[in-house]
Amino acid sequence: MRLYTILLLCFFSFQNTNTAQDIIEENDSLIPPRLKLTVALKESPPFTYKNKNGDFMGISVFLWDKIANELEVDFEYKEMSLPEILSGLEGGSVDLSINPLTVTSSRIKHMTFSQPFFISNSVIVTQERQKDRIQNVIYQFFSLGFLKALFFLMVALVSFGTVIWLFERKKNPLFSNGIFGWWTGIWWSAATMTTVGYGDVTPKGFWGQLIGMVLMFVALIVVTGLMAGITSALTVNQMNDDWTHVQDLRKTKAGTIEQSASHQFLDHNLIKTTKVPTVTQGLEDVSSGKLDAFVYDEPILRWQIENDSFYDKVRVLPFTFNTQYYSFASPKNDTLIQRINPILLDILETVEWRAVLSDYQLHGI
Repeated sequence: MRLYTILLLCFFSFQNTNTAQDIIEENDSLIPPRLKLTVALKESPPFTYKNKNGDFMGISVFLWDKIANELEVDFEYKEMSLPEILSGLEGGSVDLSINPLTVTSSRIKHMTFSQPFFISNSVIVTQERQKDRIQNVIYQFFSLGFLKALFFLMVALVSFGTVIWLFERKKNPLFSNGIFGWWTGIWWSAATMTTVGYGDVTPKGFWGQLIGMVLMFVALIVVTGLMAGITSALTVNQMNDDWTHVQDLRKTKAGTIEQSASHQFLDHNLIKTTKVPTVTQGLEDVSSGKLDAFVYDEPILRWQIENDSFYDKVRVLPFTFNTQYYSFASPKNDTLIQRINPILLDILETVEWRAVLSDYQLHGI
């Protein structure tokens, strides 16, 4: 009887085990597999851009192709704007963004970021002012203040030349030849005032030499003051044209890409900006004078300026701010990033990765 009970229990245990396994297999079959990843991106050269055939290329595309091949996953690219990418990641309609997204405190609450693959900064682009500087120099030389100083200089030159001629024309044969002697006095006055002092014409008498000494001191004061005034005017004009800090944006009409890291940084610093849809549009607005400045990521801006022929229309100011770490991103708590990170780190340590950055004239982490 006891043996029969044991056998009966073993039989039911075996049956229950098989039933549980069947249930697990049935449940697995009910879970739909991720057949194809939706990978969001927008044109942000040199990281993501289209070639002539409409295929996506760039640094981020190179990285993702390597990673996708290693993971053996199928995917399709979906071109979206930056706000659409961010909302797609938050809502889960996008599986991954390979755009160079900056890791920020607000974004990390709603999405998962990979290991950074590039470090960037924000920069300011303004209109190229070289032509304006040349015009300002010309303007200074024809300004009322300069013309007044030049008139005073000419009056002093003629006055001293005439006086030296009057005192020297009877004693010095160089000044005795009528109108030509008077012109010699003007010549001597000009040579003395400009401190050239050729020595071809010199006063011989006491009064002539005394006048020469007075003229030397007068010329030193007048000419030095005149040149200092011109230099000061040009220097002040140049300083007014130059920027030294991001806070200078408060006094201008600046633009940036909506919801970008640069936009967030400027908002946090209470700097009002105009929202621009694309980098190209921002550069066009600066070159046309519609915007005083455009703020965005340095590598993207420099690439766009060089390749879209803006290099003679705009300039990148020589200081950076708002350091940014570029990463891939997926929806919050998605496990895809965990699979991507080890492969990504391996790629970043290769010579091939450094060669890719070198081809785009960039430096990595």
